[in-house]
Amino acid sequence: MAGIADFTDDLFGGAQLVFLSLILGGVVCALFVLRPLQGDPATRGAPVDAAIRLVVAGAAALVPTQLLHLALKAEALSGTIGRPVWGQFFATGFAHAALIRTGIAALVAAAGVWLLRSPRSQGRWALVAALSVAVAVAGAWLSHGASRFEDRAALMGLTALHAAAAAVWVGGVALLVVLWRVARREPRYRDMWPLVLRRFAGVGAGALAVIAVTGLPLGISYVADLGGLVGTGYGAMVVTKTGLLAVAMGLAFRNFHAARARTAGSGASALRTETPYTIETEFLVLVVLLLSAASLSSQPPAVDIVQERATWSQVVE
Repeated sequence: MAGIADFTDDLFGGAQLVFLSLILGGVVCALFVLRPLQGDPATRGAPVDAAIRLVVAGAAALVPTQLLHLALKAEALSGTIGRPVWGQFFATGFAHAALIRTGIAALVAAAGVWLLRSPRSQGRWALVAALSVAVAVAGAWLSHGASRFEDRAALMGLTALHAAAAAVWVGGVALLVVLWRVARREPRYRDMWPLVLRRFAGVGAGALAVIAVTGLPLGISYVADLGGLVGTGYGAMVVTKTGLLAVAMGLAFRNFHAARARTAGSGASALRTETPYTIETEFLVLVVLLLSAASLSSQPPAVDIVQERATWSQVVE
């Protein structure tokens, strides 16, 4: 039963990260990739609407997923203790933070539907953006940092920034997948495809920089040494996550290079016949990466496990 509880915890945690990515990636890419191009007829209408719908879909899916995840946690805890503890569980700060994030996500979905009625409204965009940031900030209280006694605020802030940057990257790639389908379905949008790829490269590079800058101190704080990296479940997932990140970065670099090296001949053709499938592959790798990141939240940090670590020889065996 404990194994099933851990599996569902990781699964729902990963799903929440994916839905958070649709929110943040959709908002950031709409604001910094698509909206600056709205003067071009090729980017009006469907592309921006697709980004808003992605945000609404992510927020609407996050609400029931978060609530069900809380219910499963409460039930698993009740089973472990041997009596119902739902009341005590929902009185904790963790549950309060999750419920607040759920409420904000519901507001994002409602604001996104409102924005669809007037996609050029600056005020409506500002509301959706502010609520999306609030969803990301609320996640800080659901991280390992919230339970630490030392450097609590710093770890929570770094975790929130790390998760937000990853969400922007993953959600942006998801939007690229959607936009390619829009362009393939409606030929009048095909001319915007190379330009969107090039503009997204800057957003993706910025997100990767934040991921690197925040990930290093988090890794040092939670893993501490090579023994924790090799001999604990937390360390093993950090290694897995790093490997997946390297693969995703390789695919992202290939897509960026294809966009920059585009020519009127074969390069332009490859940008439409090969790059979309590479982007889809990148998105799938990133989803797996998010699932591995979610598993970290269900593992105790390696720095807290000293006596129960596996040795190098045990790992090799």
